[in-house]
Amino acid sequence: MSIKEVLRYKTSCPSCGREEYNIVELIYEVPYLGKLLLSTGYCNSCGYRSYDTINLDVSSPIRIEVYVDSDDALNSLIVRGKKAIIKIPEFKVEITPGPFSEPYITTVEGILYRILEVLSACDESEERERCRRMIEDAIDGKISFTLILEDPTGRSTIIPKGNVKVKVYKLMEEGETLPEQ
Repeated sequence: MSIKEVLRYKTSCPSCGREEYNIVELIYEVPYLGKLLLSTGYCNSCGYRSYDTINLDVSSPIRIEVYVDSDDALNSLIVRGKKAIIKIPEFKVEITPGPFSEPYITTVEGILYRILEVLSACDESEERERCRRMIEDAIDGKISFTLILEDPTGRSTIIPKGNVKVKVYKLMEEGETLPEQ
């Protein structure tokens, strides 16, 4: 991973208004994600902080699918770009990026734990409890499922572990897919 500072300057703080807000912009070359522009800001006066990550590389839109039916599949790596959507059709789960979404690297199992965190914040209900049990069974390897990763920037991937097979599709137009060669 290479790092290159491209800009450093001081401006007025968006919180307190003083000319003590320091901004540094760096370009990171990250495997699978490509070139990222990281912009960080810090106010020496009030302590206000901000950061943003912008992907500078864009590829063709892709959809990647992995059928999860083993420990190796649960431990396969997910490299999720900031605009990627994660779907698990069997659980009726769709994780869509928000305006402040950041890229991350985790495992399939890590995605399931993220879903459990969201479920724990929901109101108590029979449906919530059923979903929680289903996700826990998937973590324990008792339920097989398909994880789909769709990225309009093409910067996401699934790195399979062991003999796990991954299907990659290039997305042509909305709804149309062609298998990648």
